[in-house]
Amino acid sequence: MINWLLVSIGAYFLLAIVSLVDKFLLGGSLSNPKVYAFYVGVLGSLAFLLIPLGFFVLPASLFVLAAALLSGSCQIMGIYFYFDSLKKFETSRIIPAIGGLQPLFAFALIWFFGGGRETLDAWQATAFILMVAGSVAIVFDPKAWSFKSAKFGALAAFLFALAVVLAKFVYSDLPFFPGFILISIGSVFTSLLFLVSKEVRKEAFLVKDLERKAKTTTLFFSNQVLGASAFVLQSYAVSLAPFALVAMINALAGVQYIFLFLFSTLISVYFPKLIKENISRHAILQKCAAIILIASGLLVFALK
Repeated sequence: MINWLLVSIGAYFLLAIVSLVDKFLLGGSLSNPKVYAFYVGVLGSLAFLLIPLGFFVLPASLFVLAAALLSGSCQIMGIYFYFDSLKKFETSRIIPAIGGLQPLFAFALIWFFGGGRETLDAWQATAFILMVAGSVAIVFDPKAWSFKSAKFGALAAFLFALAVVLAKFVYSDLPFFPGFILISIGSVFTSLLFLVSKEVRKEAFLVKDLERKAKTTTLFFSNQVLGASAFVLQSYAVSLAPFALVAMINALAGVQYIFLFLFSTLISVYFPKLIKENISRHAILQKCAAIILIASGLLVFALK
């Protein structure tokens, strides 16, 4: 248990950094969510470098093959709707919806696909509720909430949850690396579909434009290396965790928001022109209460 738990926390540490840079880039020159998702998906082709090393094997079941391809596809579409949501709405409107709904969707999907047999015991359920509540509370702003933004967040959350649950089926049948390669194939093919858009083709391959934005491009690809590393760690955690506990990996997103809050606060204090974090007394108290909820959930889960 502790192995996949620590791997998940490591993944969310990296994802906190990636989220900060994503928000910065989406507000600047790389502002098209379709182009952003295209690049993220295409970079998944780096997993193909594992094929000549003998890591690739086809599954015996067509269901597992379909699950792998669909998992990769859902991941990229979830990323697109996530980026699109960040572009259209404030972070405080989107993150609570994803942080609260993704683990609930994952729990429901696991219960459904498991025929009601895969579920959490009382202690695990308590930890799950505490972490989900903390994940929502740490970024929730009642003044910023709206039904429209919640719909966008819910769609991204469902796609992310479905991607994780389908990935677990793949890793239950295949070793980690062959399963990861198959899922990456689904991601790459889905990202290539964005090229149907003339707008994406124009923005994605403007070499002169990219040269002119060399600093932004370097930052983007460096950030995607971190993002890819986080995705590998998260995928590895999914492969290690029992089927019933996959939703707990999504619930651990609260750890990412703790890191994100700490990083944002430090940057806001020392580099206020880059990020402005609300560090009022009320905001600090709210986030501290949320951190206590998340930490309590982790403690209950780790001890029981």
